[in-house]
Amino acid sequence: MGAIAYWVTGNWEQMTIITLIFHGVRVVLYYTHERIWDQIAWGRVVTLTDLSLRRPLTPEDRKELEALLNKRGYLGA
Repeated sequence: MGAIAYWVTGNWEQMTIITLIFHGVRVVLYYTHERIWDQIAWGRVVTLTDLSLRRPLTPEDRKELEALLNKRGYLGA
């Protein structure tokens, strides 16, 4: 980016400003993109062993939880 900015402007100070702004915006957009993508459950498979529980699950609790996660699309078929 710096080389292109210098080639266009011919000025080291403008090149530095353009390059810093470009990379700053790029970092902010990348961070925002990753935060949004982390909220999307598409393509994730959750297993019950991933959950931290305060007490052991009864068989009834396990069936109810699996049904809920299946209904919401978190468990693979």
